[in-house]
Amino acid sequence: MTNGYNISSSSVSTTENKTLTYHRMIEAFRFANVQKGKLGDPLYENVAGTVNNMTSDSFADIIRSMINDSFKQNNYGQEDSDGVPDDHGTSHLSVLAEDGSAVAVTSSINN
Repeated sequence: MTNGYNISSSSVSTTENKTLTYHRMIEAFRFANVQKGKLGDPLYENVAGTVNNMTSDSFADIIRSMINDSFKQNNYGQEDSDGVPDDHGTSHLSVLAEDGSAVAVTSSINN
């Protein structure tokens, strides 16, 4: 996915470049998060074709073409508009700042 953006040290060299790079990454994560519902244990489900498609250059090209550098999407390929399927799972995010400070958050919503 990131190969098409030619990410390098200059991608995070300025505030403007960082903002664009992180925006693209977050949007890609949102699209990818929707796709996880199509996956499963390959011992019990036939997911080889799905995995091959999801890891193909052409699929990455399609996702990149749907990412707008100016705004967040309203739809990531499902009815829920925020890119997060209702799976009652757990997510975790860690952020590190240039000065070494860090923040982490974990969210678990289970039945």
